[in-house]
Amino acid sequence: MEISKNKTLKWISIVILTLFIIIFSYARAMKETIYGDFHVFWLAGKTLFEGGDLYYTGPGLREFIYPPFAAILFLPLSFISFNWATYLFFFINFFLWGLSIKTIDLILAETGVDQKKKNYILMASTFLSFKLCWNNIMMVQVNLVVLSCSLLGILYFLRKKENYAIAFFCVAIATKIFPIFFAFWVILRGSKKTFFKFLLGAIACIVLPSLIVGPSKAMADIIQYADFFFHKFLGQRELTLSYANQSLSGTIFRLFSTLHDGGQPMVTIYDFGAETAKKIYITLDVLSFFALIGVFIFRRIKKRSISILEPALVMLVAHLTSTITWKAHLVSMLFVFAALLTVDLKKLPLLLRAFGVFILSYSLLVGVLGQEIVGKKWQVILGSVGDYTWMMVAIYLFIVTLSVRDTSELR
Repeated sequence: MEISKNKTLKWISIVILTLFIIIFSYARAMKETIYGDFHVFWLAGKTLFEGGDLYYTGPGLREFIYPPFAAILFLPLSFISFNWATYLFFFINFFLWGLSIKTIDLILAETGVDQKKKNYILMASTFLSFKLCWNNIMMVQVNLVVLSCSLLGILYFLRKKENYAIAFFCVAIATKIFPIFFAFWVILRGSKKTFFKFLLGAIACIVLPSLIVGPSKAMADIIQYADFFFHKFLGQRELTLSYANQSLSGTIFRLFSTLHDGGQPMVTIYDFGAETAKKIYITLDVLSFFALIGVFIFRRIKKRSISILEPALVMLVAHLTSTITWKAHLVSMLFVFAALLTVDLKKLPLLLRAFGVFILSYSLLVGVLGQEIVGKKWQVILGSVGDYTWMMVAIYLFIVTLSVRDTSELR
């Protein structure tokens, strides 16, 4: 009788949740304008099919700054009207959110976490990252597409199925370039053939658009994207000072120079000047990247088994070193928190245990505090000082410390 009641409650909950998604998604999708983020991808799919210029930006519209392959993913949605495509994409995003949680569940099982602890970890990580995932959905962003592909790549890599893992990672990288750091992880922790497999995957992602637009047009699109990436992104390192940008570059400039976004409060702690601030964040970017590589090499030399903390470290470095890390990008914290919660703090030395408790407490505080609680003014101030930036830095330092220890006994 008790089992029957539980099943009934479960199905009632599913029905209510489904109805909410149907009604909410429709109301929100019909309000979406062509000046938002999703229109960029919808238009890219349409432009790809019509053989137009992927990287032409119309007046007032947001520019398409992604690899040509990304347009392929949204090609099916481009055959229906924009608002109805948005409505369908809301369903896709909610599905991918659930898929990400389920994939993390499988990853935890793969790393030996027992069922009771898995349930606790999944609930806690979903709660801690809820605001970020919800922000992604409300902004109609595509970050859950990238996250779900990355998580499936992690799962198959842990299962020692490299071909599947690399295929999913290549799709993630070819959609948004920042998951490229997973290539370093897989190459350094995988087999001797991994590099060549990644190379083949990259070639496939480059060639696929040519099946739609032809080789010459596909090559022209690749050249345009490469020009953007190497000159605007890697060369000029375009500066975004908005409080919502939680990358190291944005936070360092807001705190250590007088540069700030117009209409937002200046939170300068000390003015080192723009040039010195730039040197500071570039140095931190380089150090964080080489520490990441060093951890992977160290663990391979020591013949340590692959830890769930390693891909979490990849995600943190990707977000910290990016020029722009909007809060909607941080949906990957769903996995980072799950990886963090696998660590048994009781087995750590006192200082490291205290640091872990501080990180979890701070993450909870940041995850709860929002505009509804502190108001818009304080939300802007907290974002300006880098509330999520410093949370990621703290978790990064914690994981690096644990990664050079033997973490096999920490669960």
